[in-house]
Amino acid sequence: PSPRKPDGIDGLKYIEIGSRGRASVRLAEQFRHAAQRCRQIVRCRRGQRMSCAGPMLPCANPPMRHVRPCAAVCGRVRIAPSSDALVGSLTLSAHLADCGKLGLNEWQERILTQVDSYRHRTKTSVDHAEFRVEHGCAVHLNMLPTLPEIAALRTKKLRTLLGEQVRRFGRLQERLYAASRQALLLVFQGMDAAGKDSTIKHVTSGVNPQGFRVTNFTRPTFKEMEYSWMQRHWPALPERGRIGIFNRSHYEEAVTLRVYPDLLAARKLPPQPVDDNFWQERLRDIVAFERHLTRNGTTVVKFFLNVSKEEQKRRLIERLNKPAKNWKFDPSDLAARNQWDAYHQAYEAAFKATSTVEAPWYIVPADSKPAMRLIVASIIVETLAAMAPEFPKPDAKLLQAINEARKALGA
Repeated sequence: PSPRKPDGIDGLKYIEIGSRGRASVRLAEQFRHAAQRCRQIVRCRRGQRMSCAGPMLPCANPPMRHVRPCAAVCGRVRIAPSSDALVGSLTLSAHLADCGKLGLNEWQERILTQVDSYRHRTKTSVDHAEFRVEHGCAVHLNMLPTLPEIAALRTKKLRTLLGEQVRRFGRLQERLYAASRQALLLVFQGMDAAGKDSTIKHVTSGVNPQGFRVTNFTRPTFKEMEYSWMQRHWPALPERGRIGIFNRSHYEEAVTLRVYPDLLAARKLPPQPVDDNFWQERLRDIVAFERHLTRNGTTVVKFFLNVSKEEQKRRLIERLNKPAKNWKFDPSDLAARNQWDAYHQAYEAAFKATSTVEAPWYIVPADSKPAMRLIVASIIVETLAAMAPEFPKPDAKLLQAINEARKALGA
């Protein structure tokens, strides 16, 4: 339905943002004179409606896209700030005297110029500290956002930014591989359908396959359960110069088993009480394991992809309804979904105990896959840059061999 026309105003202009993020501007009537003010109604794509005061500005169907709130000024036209990171309202204000001086095309051009400027000012960089869990700090997942501010950017823009990070990733990975002095271990955890597989696929799309390996830790085999619970993870660690990716990891033994303690019976552990101290001991073992890795040249970075329960439901239904995605569905996903709060409590305990300076946790909002991938790629790239890998310099013997090879080839 059309917004109600304010009392005492003959002309009404409103902006409507549709499901695809495009805006259509309609001039309901000829406005009586430029000095009168009207109400602008902004209908956002999530069905929210907000109103803001502003003069009527004649313009015809500019192809504006959905924009994130931000303060900016261009001439006499202003876009007012808003605290909402996704939908926000636009207030297009001007000196009323200008309304009579500028024609329709001039106003349209000025508004579009201002919107473009506003869009470019939207945050495009990633603040890693925003997602990092500080050592010893308590975490409450239900209070953390599952949709980052950067998700307000258009999908095309997010993909462009991701492509830039992937190219940087590839260049740094080549240096890491050539130097063969350090290694990088990336750990991915999250609820089912959080996007772990697709994130790994897209973020590593520009990396040389010779330089990294992905290991998916599913249920341990009967043979693996004959050993220490950490034993099966050692062979999967990356060699020097390589990048190792754990899609699920050693944290399953301190999270999933904490939610389902009955599974411990198959581990054949010595008789002992399974209480809070039992799980704290496991978390301390993990801290010692990761500290050992960092002291020996393997940098550890851990990601928890924080998806909301509503978005998880949507993705699970998509797996059920699309034949091409049926293979992804596992009936155990629904059982884990029913234990949502228990999983969150187990993860929160793990974050507090194991997020250290040497091996930090990053809790990444996962409701927007393009934004999530960009954040993960950015953190990986900055971590590699801090490791500062360099191509090895040739020694005197190699330089002599190079010179001899040049002579032999006539180079």
